[in-house]
Amino acid sequence: MNKFAVFLGIPLILTASMAWGQAIEPRPVAPRQPEGQISLEVQEYQRLPKSGPVAKRLSAFQSFVDRYPGTQLSLRVIRDAAIFFILQDTGNDLESLGECVQWMGKHLESPAFEWARYRQASDSLILDRIETHVLYARVLASYADAISMGGAAERSAGVYNRALTVLNEAQTEWDNHPNFYRLRSDLAEGIDFTRAWCLHGKGNYRDALRGYTNFLDRFPSSDFVPAALWNASQCLQVLDPSGSQQRMSFYHQRLEEEFPGSPETAMLRSLRNSR
Repeated sequence: MNKFAVFLGIPLILTASMAWGQAIEPRPVAPRQPEGQISLEVQEYQRLPKSGPVAKRLSAFQSFVDRYPGTQLSLRVIRDAAIFFILQDTGNDLESLGECVQWMGKHLESPAFEWARYRQASDSLILDRIETHVLYARVLASYADAISMGGAAERSAGVYNRALTVLNEAQTEWDNHPNFYRLRSDLAEGIDFTRAWCLHGKGNYRDALRGYTNFLDRFPSSDFVPAALWNASQCLQVLDPSGSQQRMSFYHQRLEEEFPGSPETAMLRSLRNSR
């Protein structure tokens, strides 16, 4: 399980453990391309760099999406770029992260990727479109974290708000397909957790706490649970440190008993040892 921590006075933990895609045959969005071109697209997708400098990889991602706008593989390339930034913890590379955010937004908000084009598509393609939007929100939130760490709180609030708007767009499409929960419940987890995370980053601690506690009730087996427990306790520490001791102790006890090897539990122990 891959995680990273961003410290904004309060540690924010984002678990990068969503199911990143299904082993399905990629299909293009209408208008359909010639079969030979689809084959070429798959070959080029397979040749995309899996390692190397950030700038080189991002350039390859951008070139592919520019060449095949709107296709399922282009969605997955945008998704792969988002995952790369999430897993690599590139928060200190503000320039590259900002470039990725700008590039993702440019394409996902363009006519080639507009939601209406996917309404009659296969479930797998619509799910890829929703997942890519959720990941875009997570990268936006990562960018907001990095901006805030640089001292630009007002600017970061605007980016968090953009991430929340993106999540609402994904939620709207998700709600139009009740059967998707059975197929990809991890996307519902990602939407709810990232929303709470954005509220937390903005300093809306009460709303963030409500989001974390609702998440814990709704997804008790999620990989995000340790992060939600820790972040909820940190919100309580800000809102009511003296009156919330029992509730914070409950969250901390759960961390130590149920997730003894988690980074959140390690932070809890480190905090105790520093006192």
